[in-house]
Amino acid sequence: MPIKIQSDYANHDFRCTKVVGGGFELTCPSPENLKAFVNCPLEFDLSKSLDFDKYTLIFFSKKDVKENEILQIKIKNRSEHKRIGWLFPIQALSSSEHDYAKDVHFLNYARIGGFKALNEIDFESHFNLMPVNDDNVGFNDIFHDSTCLLVINKDDVKDFDSDILHAILPELFCHGYIKLGKNDPSGIKIPNIKSASKELKLKPVSSQLQGCGLVGDLLSRMIAFEDKSISKFFFCYQIVELLIDNIYRIEQENIIESLIESREDSGKAKESIDKLQDCMREKKRLTLLIEKYTDVKRDLHSLKNNCNDLLEMLGKGEGNNFQDYFYMIRNFTFHQYRDFPEEGSCLLNDIADDFLAIMPDLLSSFKNPRME
Repeated sequence: MPIKIQSDYANHDFRCTKVVGGGFELTCPSPENLKAFVNCPLEFDLSKSLDFDKYTLIFFSKKDVKENEILQIKIKNRSEHKRIGWLFPIQALSSSEHDYAKDVHFLNYARIGGFKALNEIDFESHFNLMPVNDDNVGFNDIFHDSTCLLVINKDDVKDFDSDILHAILPELFCHGYIKLGKNDPSGIKIPNIKSASKELKLKPVSSQLQGCGLVGDLLSRMIAFEDKSISKFFFCYQIVELLIDNIYRIEQENIIESLIESREDSGKAKESIDKLQDCMREKKRLTLLIEKYTDVKRDLHSLKNNCNDLLEMLGKGEGNNFQDYFYMIRNFTFHQYRDFPEEGSCLLNDIADDFLAIMPDLLSSFKNPRME
């Protein structure tokens, strides 16, 4: 949608039409062919022609982001990490003091990002009205301070099997980046997690997972803004539900094939039916999730300890395996929350955070055993 600019007590829709020395020019053809200007101190190479249509812009938000948090984004594709674009705060377009102010590759992406940001902002609540006669307006005056721009080269992602946004949202979330939606970014509860590197190497969500768009919605619309531990855990468990639903679908298909193959053998047919009934149990699918479908078993130490500490507080026995301790927490919070002690809230929040920490690996390592 276009930027709205205030002029003579009326709001007009402006679009960025060109990048010029010193910034970005905006025009409004009606009613008076009005013009406006957004300052940018970065020195773009305007002699170089850029095809803005070859790039995709996605708006993110990061709490307390600093202008120097500029990252190259790389995604693992088969055996190597391939750069697909740059992720940078809107503040980087209002300053020439950061580390990448002279980097020619970043400047190309900044030029594209600034142009597209002024034309493609999604929600009016994320930018301020801009006075048409103010010559000192910068990006920081228009956009929320936490706004970040992910600029992706479409040519660099055409070889990926899945929707690139759904594929990278979970791990970006774990680095503190929240996809902008209707919620006010000022309400984000996820703290700033500064990267120790100048690039993020992301593992995309497995293309074998169905319905993974739900994960991004839960993270960006719910979990990022949630400060109640019970709600946070509930939303996290919906991601688990998505995973084990996929497992049930795959196991069911395998069992149905076995049933068809064993139609002349009643003994084998009964074994297949027993397997199907067993797989209908949620706890069984949690077992399969860790033991057969993903590769996170070695990363469960903190989650296990916090779950067992909470189970002890609740007067329950400890669990040795994920399907034991995690499922017991799930059952108590879902069915007996009326008996949940207030002092257990911090531990439940830690459990949700532990799950979110392993979530990218859960989603990226998910494999249908039959397809390996």
